[in-house]
Formats: sequence, C-alpha cells, structure tokens
Amino acid sequence: MNALRKPPLKNRYLAVKERLLLACQAHKRALQDIRLLAVSKHHSSTKIEELYHAGQREFGENYASELLLKAAQLKHLEIKWVFIGQLQSNKIKRIVEHAHEIQSVASLKHLALIARYAEELGKVPYPVFLEVNAGDEESKGGWRL
Repeated sequence: MNALRKPPLKNRYLAVKERLLLACQAHKRALQDIRLLAVSKHHSSTKIEELYHAGQREFGENYASELLLKAAQLKHLEIKWVFIGQLQSNKIKRIVEHAHEIQSVASLKHLALIARYAEELGKVPYPVFLEVNAGDEESKGGWRL
C-alpha cells in the first residue's frame, strides 16, 4: 500500500467532526453552535455527494461558474451552498439564485445588487458577510475601517 495515499473522504470528514467535538467539549461549547463549511472548489460533484452522504450539508464555492454547475448537478440533494469568492456584478443575480448566503461582499454596489436580487427572488432576509480590509491595504479589497 502506498504510504502517501489519503484515507477515504468519509473517514477524513469524521475525523474533523471528532476534532470539532473535542474542541467544543474543551471550551464548553455546543457542537450544534458550530458551522462546518466544506470548501468544495475544484472538487467533483461526485466527491461533494460522497461528503453529503457522510453528513456534510454546507459547501462553499469560490467561482460562480462552479457554483452554478454543481448546484444544477446536485439539485436532488438539500445542500446549503455558500459563495465565498470575489463577486462580479454581472454574476450576482445567478449567485443569489443558487447560494444560501454570500461571505465575500466587498462593496456597497454589490451589497445593493444582492439586496435587489434577493427581493426579486423572494429570498429576504438574505445572509451576507462583509469583507473587511482591516489593514487598510491598497492591494486588498473590502470595507475599510
């Protein structure tokens, strides 16, 4: 057997869940108060479905095209899609259609578009997370403090 071979995906997922449980116990937190977001960018729909059947329900996508493709391929599953990538104005409506939340809102313009499309699609309230540029770096996006 190849020593570099990874354990099956289900086993790795269950190991992460066990580590989360131990961390919750150590810090007197309830496991149900913790969200585990599996970042599925560049992973196949087959792998996502495998992880879904192991118990994972939230998947994060970085690219709108991947989100739309995978959401269509896996529409038979009750997946909570989360968009975590950089937004582009021309793709926001499609992202809001398929994602349950967006964790990467970096501008007022994008926030206004999300609000507009969420209203049109009957998805109000629509959860968003603002991207903050805490270091006030010119090369970084996000809201400045």
